[in-house]
Amino acid sequence: MKTHALALRKALFLLFIFCFQAEVYTQEAGGKPVFRVSGQAQLWLRWNHLAGLAPRVQPFSGQAQASLLVDILGVQGPFSAAFSEGNLSYQLPAYAFYGFSPRYKWAQLHLGDRSLSFSPYSLDGHNFKGLGLELRPGKFYVGAMLGRLQRASAADAGAIQNFEPRYRRMGKGLKLGFDDGDNQLAVIVFHARDDKEDPSGPAADTNSLLRPQENLVLELQGKKQLGKRLALAFDLAHSAHTRDRSAPLAPDSGLGLQGRILGLWTPRQSTGYGQAWRLALNFNPSFARFTLGVERLGTGYQSLGRLAFLNDTENVQVGVNAPLLKQALNLSASAGVQRNGLQTKGSASGVRAIGSLNLSAKLSARSAASLSLSNINYTLRQRLSTIPFLVVDSIVIVQSNWSAQLTGSRLLGQSKTSTVALAASLQGASSLAETGIETPGQHTFYSAVASYAWRPSEGLWEASAACVASLADVGLSSTRLLSTSAQVQRKLEAAQLSLHAALAYTRVYTRPGKAAPIAEVRLGAQWAPADKHRLEGQLAYVRNGAASLPGQPVGAFSDLNAQVGYVFQF
Repeated sequence: MKTHALALRKALFLLFIFCFQAEVYTQEAGGKPVFRVSGQAQLWLRWNHLAGLAPRVQPFSGQAQASLLVDILGVQGPFSAAFSEGNLSYQLPAYAFYGFSPRYKWAQLHLGDRSLSFSPYSLDGHNFKGLGLELRPGKFYVGAMLGRLQRASAADAGAIQNFEPRYRRMGKGLKLGFDDGDNQLAVIVFHARDDKEDPSGPAADTNSLLRPQENLVLELQGKKQLGKRLALAFDLAHSAHTRDRSAPLAPDSGLGLQGRILGLWTPRQSTGYGQAWRLALNFNPSFARFTLGVERLGTGYQSLGRLAFLNDTENVQVGVNAPLLKQALNLSASAGVQRNGLQTKGSASGVRAIGSLNLSAKLSARSAASLSLSNINYTLRQRLSTIPFLVVDSIVIVQSNWSAQLTGSRLLGQSKTSTVALAASLQGASSLAETGIETPGQHTFYSAVASYAWRPSEGLWEASAACVASLADVGLSSTRLLSTSAQVQRKLEAAQLSLHAALAYTRVYTRPGKAAPIAEVRLGAQWAPADKHRLEGQLAYVRNGAASLPGQPVGAFSDLNAQVGYVFQF
């Protein structure tokens, strides 16, 4: 707790320095500014009072954020920082993130909390804390990173949230590429390793079943333009994955791809190897775009540079993207075959047809609609509906197996100041762990939303209302949510003041368990006393009715939150 309070004080000092520098350091050197800062800095102070339930957060807390563009003698780079104090029973949402990515001509440096994407088969947008570099001199590209991919955490049976234990994981990667527009070629090397001796992680627990892992990925990417309308792209990757770094060394391993990989790898008895590849042919006539793709993720292929990874599967697809009916209708579709269980047999093994369809239509000058259907597997973060007696929303990483979405909207009135919209979605998904699909882990999500918005042309008043219904079926339990809400906003231009109010009533039905009603009232204001400066305030009262899970009865409780914030834009 003291650590994060200290981090918050540092953040406030840092924001003050940047704001001060932005005003003072505008001296000229050779006709150019020495130091310039533009962007936005925010400071929030929060107060919480909880009645009828044990405290979950500090009564008083603070948060600071900065999103800046720094220019020092022509070296430009975005700087971002976010700091927050901790809670009583667990450290979330305590955090201290900061990152700086200065750029000069074709060189960019990444410092702190950053992310890079090399490819879908190696490092793909995974956050890291450390150092990164990107160089783009002419037709060449050099990308590199070194840092911590995840922090260590030991199992804590007394915690409110049952966070899974993790080892500290360090990663490093390198990508070398060439691109002249018609031809592309890149080589990627990525390595990740868990610290099996870190005392702050699972290593301190002799009963932990979690084992430290290690991973090496070698990859070759390329693209070749074959005339004006045709292009060929390929991606070839080889992975070595050790499931337990504590296992004995593998005997008699050579220098090949199934051994020590030219001395870059140390095989152990728990090491496995896998390959992944993708070929794509793109045909682009003037009226549409056609694609043919083949992808294979072999058994045992793994990359620790992604949040989750699926393997043992093969996809063959053809696709088309085209505007129709004088661009009143846009079509994007694909169809193909997916083969699962290439070498392993199980309930998910077999061959199935896969495809997707996306249609967006402008029905008239006032109406529009869209339809989306897909049964192609992809990974995403899924947020379950908020359950009032849980500390935070439940977020899981899932593999979407199928989904359907339908939306429609229409402008109302002579001046088209009102909009009514409808949306419905269905989704089937499976829980994912780092190494694959969890069993059991089948989920189904349903949702429907109806909304109305009124925004007159003068812009002084705004109002909206919405009704939401959702169902999350996660196997042994399910959660149904019915909610209605309304909000209104009024701008007072003479006083540079904006006021808003919102009401919401929700009923959450949990099986097994007892239904919980939730009533919420929010009041807020924004005031801009001067150019670049803004003060904001918000008061929120939430009343949660009695609810229960098996063996976890929870009585009614109320939650009162107030916050004030200062925003400086420069």
